[in-house]
Amino acid sequence: MNQRDLKVTVLLFVPGDRPERFAKAVASGADAAIVDLEDAVAPSAKPVARNAARLSFAAGLDAYVRINPSETPEGRADISTLAGLRLRGILLPKVDTQHSVRAVGLTAPVIALIETTSGLFNVHDIAADQSVVALAFGAFDLCAELGAQPTPEVLQPYRSTVVMAARMAGKAVIDAPFLDIEDEAGLRADARRAVESGFDGKLAIHPKQVAVIRDVFTPGEAELAHARAILAALDRGGVAVVNGKMVDPPIVASAQRTVARAASNAAGS
Repeated sequence: MNQRDLKVTVLLFVPGDRPERFAKAVASGADAAIVDLEDAVAPSAKPVARNAARLSFAAGLDAYVRINPSETPEGRADISTLAGLRLRGILLPKVDTQHSVRAVGLTAPVIALIETTSGLFNVHDIAADQSVVALAFGAFDLCAELGAQPTPEVLQPYRSTVVMAARMAGKAVIDAPFLDIEDEAGLRADARRAVESGFDGKLAIHPKQVAVIRDVFTPGEAELAHARAILAALDRGGVAVVNGKMVDPPIVASAQRTVARAASNAAGS
């Protein structure tokens, strides 16, 4: 399977020290839940969260897990605890280099979270690692390191850099979460920017965000009809013209992605 075909339209975080929420997150309508052992868990609660994750995955939980950075004591403890368990994948935070990925040492596929200046600088090497199936953009840690504000204008160059690295490596790419749970209009606008920037999906921090993100990432009727018209014209052979415009290979590729995105989100809804 092409790694861009991964179902990553919506990935929902659930705090690792709240195991009673794990099943709800899996059943939320997201493509997958992410048991979060890093930012969502206070330092004093990390051993509890680690043990809860171990017990849940051992019992058959089908989810990703965000461990702590792989080269820190907390990260090494996470890795040791989860060794031998079946994980859908690992969301690896603060990936600076390929070494950060290789330090994990588990057999699960890795989504590399690019949220440091070093990670951004080395993003093409990180994306090329065979263990990495997708990149994710970490807007807020990156801006904290830069001393910048996470406004759309500030974030756009960094978003584009991560998308370009993912595309060059043939990997999927996931946008940062939107932090204001109550601002649906803001979430829609942020998700729309992610779609327009080329992201395949977006991280969510609350179940109420799941349906909104999926709706934005699902092509509208007019967009889908136009894409299907392009592909139908191409199937008829000869020089394809749709709505008075010549159809060339990049237009066809875009139409194919639109149709595929619609089919993926219809299956995941």
